[in-house]
Amino acid sequence: MPGYGPKTLSKASDFKFLLIVSFLLIPGIAQTDDGPVNLDEVLERSERFAVQTRGCALIDGYRCLNSKEQDFLTAAAQSTMLPGGFLKAWLAALTDFSNQKDQTPAQLDLKHYKFGFTESPEHYVILFQGLLLPVIETQDGEEVVAGLLRTTYGRTTKYWITKSDFKVHSKLFYK
Repeated sequence: MPGYGPKTLSKASDFKFLLIVSFLLIPGIAQTDDGPVNLDEVLERSERFAVQTRGCALIDGYRCLNSKEQDFLTAAAQSTMLPGGFLKAWLAALTDFSNQKDQTPAQLDLKHYKFGFTESPEHYVILFQGLLLPVIETQDGEEVVAGLLRTTYGRTTKYWITKSDFKVHSKLFYK
């Protein structure tokens, strides 16, 4: 049918569609004891919470990681050690990522991401994974994270950096 399908959706409607789907996938979010939830208000509240400054390393839901200073020295560490080649590749990926013109400076702020590092025989692979936005509820007059939306503030991007010259070989954007 003409006029229907993904090719006719604008970026804003794509985003709202994904947000609606996220509400359908997470039980109990689209309806509360007080009645239906306004999706625009939920998203606005989540984004407002996400851009606040916190003095910690953030994980999905914009919660603090709460790691210990020497955590990378323990067997069950959430932190890790990286070989130097990954950091050289990181610089190439970061430079390219920072120069994206189709995202706002706020969306490019690294606090909205967590990072993955792996490699293939020819490439270092670096993932800029957008943090999932939180579902915010007010409890005792304080905003708290009550769950996760299946959407991010920034855009997840994967880079392949050539090992021989540390240049961006290719990149892939995720929605």
